[in-house]
Amino acid sequence: MPLSGVTTPLSNPRLLDTYSVYRRELITNELGMTKVSGELIKNVRGVVYPDGENKLDRRAESQSTVQTITIISRFALRTASKDRDGREWQPDIVIWKGIPFIAYRPERWTSYGKGFVEMLCTATDPVQLPPELRGIDGY
Repeated sequence: MPLSGVTTPLSNPRLLDTYSVYRRELITNELGMTKVSGELIKNVRGVVYPDGENKLDRRAESQSTVQTITIISRFALRTASKDRDGREWQPDIVIWKGIPFIAYRPERWTSYGKGFVEMLCTATDPVQLPPELRGIDGY
């Protein structure tokens, strides 16, 4: 498939948004017990847009919001995986506008531009804080 020329718009600073990624490694000791070790990576850039209906789901006993976003970036987000060294990883947590999202469905965009990855992410908490309580940068 020929290149469609999306590399330039996907690299345009006016279209890029900033978010943070919490990368989590699952470490197993010699007794088989696991713990999660994480690293916060700030100021990651990519195109971020809402995906799906992002609607309020109201029931008699509760209400929640199903919120999903799509990220297109050169930063390779992870889902649950193992690397070549045998290290295990939990899905990345993306913090965008103060809301934590878990990365769960990757798509490769190599036919449209070298190195781009598309990732679908869903909010980790069905009830979100209002914007004024999330902080200025959302952290």
